[in-house]
Amino acid sequence: MSAAAVTGGAIVTPGGLVRSDLLIAGGTIAGLRPSPSGRRGDDDASTVDATGCYVLPGGVDPHTHLMAAPAAATAAAARGGTTTALSFTSPRPGERDLDALLRGRAELTGVRLAVDVG
Repeated sequence: MSAAAVTGGAIVTPGGLVRSDLLIAGGTIAGLRPSPSGRRGDDDASTVDATGCYVLPGGVDPHTHLMAAPAAATAAAARGGTTTALSFTSPRPGERDLDALLRGRAELTGVRLAVDVG
């Protein structure tokens, strides 16, 4: 299980800004630890120095058309801060919506996706 930290930033929470370090373990937020204002990140490769930055949760894009190139589209989404993309189905002539949805899900099997796709 890999561990990482985003240090020195202002974390945006539902309750407002929190000056803290964000701890990550196994790709999941593991917790927060107090961070003095202006703290610089460690030189460790698993630490990201966010001094002077806001730390935000990943975005959800509820309107995407990514099925033509899902690997490339999700990689681009991840670089822009999107962590979940909801893709529209494109029924073929005479195809029911549910069948298009199931076909789309099957087409994603084995594709390396950079974000969660629904």
